[in-house]
Amino acid sequence: MEKANPETKKEIKMFLVVDFETSSEAEITEVGLHNYAIHPSTKALMLSYAFVKTLFDKPVVKRWELHAGAMPADLEAGLDNPSIDLIAHNSAFERKIFKHVLKRDIPASRFQDTQASARYLSMPSRLKEVCKVLNLPAELRKDDAGEDLINVFSKPKTYSKKTLKANPTLDPIYFNDRFTHPEEWRAFGEYCDQDVRAELEVARREHLLGAFPLPERERRIWLFDQMVNERGVPTDRQFVVNLFSIADKNKESLVAAQDKATGLENSNSQAQLLPWLQERGYPLSNIRKENIQKVLKDPEVKLTPECRDVLEARMEASSTSYKKLNTIMRSLNPDNVIREMFVYMGSARCGRWSGAGVQPHNFARPDGTFEDMENVQKAREAVYRNDYDALLKMFWDEKKKKFYAPLIIAKNIIRTVFVAPPGKRFNVCDLNAIETRVAAWVAQCHSLLEVFREGKDPYIAFAVKMYGIPYEKILYDLKKNIDKVAKAAAKLMRQMAKPGVLGAVYRLGAGGWGKDKNGDTIKTGLWGYAENMGVEMTQEQSKIIVDTFRNSYPEICAPPNHAAGDPGGIWYILENAVKDVLEGERTVRRVGPRGCIVIDKLTIDGRKPILRIKLPSGRYLHYVDAAMELATMPWKQKKEVAVEFDEDGEGTKFEMQEVDVEKPCFTYYGLNQNTKQWNRIVSHGGKIFENIVQAIARDVLADKLLEFEAAGLLVVLHVHDEGVCVSDDDPFAPGKLEMEKIMNQPVSWALDLPLGSDGFEDFFYHK
Repeated sequence: MEKANPETKKEIKMFLVVDFETSSEAEITEVGLHNYAIHPSTKALMLSYAFVKTLFDKPVVKRWELHAGAMPADLEAGLDNPSIDLIAHNSAFERKIFKHVLKRDIPASRFQDTQASARYLSMPSRLKEVCKVLNLPAELRKDDAGEDLINVFSKPKTYSKKTLKANPTLDPIYFNDRFTHPEEWRAFGEYCDQDVRAELEVARREHLLGAFPLPERERRIWLFDQMVNERGVPTDRQFVVNLFSIADKNKESLVAAQDKATGLENSNSQAQLLPWLQERGYPLSNIRKENIQKVLKDPEVKLTPECRDVLEARMEASSTSYKKLNTIMRSLNPDNVIREMFVYMGSARCGRWSGAGVQPHNFARPDGTFEDMENVQKAREAVYRNDYDALLKMFWDEKKKKFYAPLIIAKNIIRTVFVAPPGKRFNVCDLNAIETRVAAWVAQCHSLLEVFREGKDPYIAFAVKMYGIPYEKILYDLKKNIDKVAKAAAKLMRQMAKPGVLGAVYRLGAGGWGKDKNGDTIKTGLWGYAENMGVEMTQEQSKIIVDTFRNSYPEICAPPNHAAGDPGGIWYILENAVKDVLEGERTVRRVGPRGCIVIDKLTIDGRKPILRIKLPSGRYLHYVDAAMELATMPWKQKKEVAVEFDEDGEGTKFEMQEVDVEKPCFTYYGLNQNTKQWNRIVSHGGKIFENIVQAIARDVLADKLLEFEAAGLLVVLHVHDEGVCVSDDDPFAPGKLEMEKIMNQPVSWALDLPLGSDGFEDFFYHK
């Protein structure tokens, strides 16, 4: 792996906008971009392009259809001229096609990406959706007919059995072309041309919004992202093959046992299995995985023993490890690395990276059994031997009173498929409790900042407030006490405190019973948040935790007292500041240039069409079409309501009822995480605080990852707040100690933000 050198943005003399249409037997969403580009069947069908001197020029779009002959001279000259920057939407696709199909290796530093700029603006990533959000006129938008035309020309077709029988020499796979579908081919070319017009207009509008080209710092981060995605993560192919084989065998065994236990023809069918379960105590109307989990944990639900056994077997058979391993096998490149796993600014609100393909960000956290590295190593050795029988009875689950199923073992060790090449090692380092540190720093919550400056554990520190037990006592019991009862009690106290620190900080209430998007009953607020973290607590305990947090950290949570000149905690300061910039009031009286509101480390600018929040790093958060609007709250209030009337229409009987609560709220357009649709989202001070905190944490991580590269530590993986670098397996090579030193150093734009880190070195990746 050679160290790449991301270049910063240079002066632009001209733009070349490019857009490919391709065909392949490979499905890009299944095998990933790199495998798609190198597949022997992948062809470039056409390339539409346009030269412009400025983003405001009207483009003359040209098209090269590759069947027509050699590359046009002007296009070739433009590609060979390093002073010309290329514009593309999702430029990695164009770069890969240029490199692997046309054999032209054009560096990422020559590309400007309208998709990256759209993400920077918290807009959708697909060109079609960006055109809508930026309100492009119809003649400049992406053509809606494109998807149908892609299905006609870009995807393989197969001859019928009858045709193949009559023509045995035919290749069963074929593609439509300009001869078989001449009218559609003409439309396909126009569609490709239209993409170029749309991309240029999107770039022009992004430029007016300050996002194209990307600001210099973000440009460096984007180039780093492109470099890491191209470098890829080393992966042990044989280990993956063996682990998938073991998981597949276990899945078949579990499904067969489920069929036998139920007597059903196909117990995997919800239509067949659900009535069988309901007759035996299952209370819900579907068998989605998350609902089965809740039913199995709920002591109020009375299931028959055979019903519980079948549900547990179904949970094991539906383990995410099976699908993950399948995705890993499809995504693995011939040189035993997996590329393109990271999405720049994939998290729309805060700009964190998200995952693509394998998505290492949502690997399941290992159970306690597999936090013991001896157990992990033992399981890995069995996988290398392909010893299914040994795994069947290798680890006892005391809680469930049975052995771990191989599928569950696979889920717990799936991270270990990433293995350093021979003679190399992984160096892993994590920013310790970075969100809590940033939250305390932004809010200037001195008592919480002191926890970190004294090197204490924030969860134990909060447990002290919850239980009134000295910090040293909990820490001793947790780390050194040989008394198992005392150790377990200390572990539980820390475990109960963790959801409070991580969830209550963003204004989560205690919670209650609510409905999810499917209409199923769920726990809400901190109560539900804790359950999703695997922490069991009562509703009353959730309320105690929320109350304790809010009483302990007024700089974060305290409501304002305007009469006394007290703006309250950061939740309310942010909420009122956003209201002020949108409505012109001045409850928060720290006014900067152009009517912006300055709050210590932040600047809020409400100029239309996008509300922007400037972060300490200089980056902006963006809220499209922000406004204050009446919204219905997720809770209700009791109110006296007239329920009977006399002949004159006067109320004669009243009773207390729960009614909807409406209040003015900060709203904006964004991607709804439940529906995945672009619509108006209701927010509040706690949520704004969460966006800001997570964004700053992302900026800290991004700076550290760039520093790793500068120190000769090649980044191959980064997950949440963790960086993974590969280096020579040599005691003199930079490694964990250098990474920890870099992680612990203050960032230039937040010198008083206390940072901490934890790291390790190993030959395979793990928690």
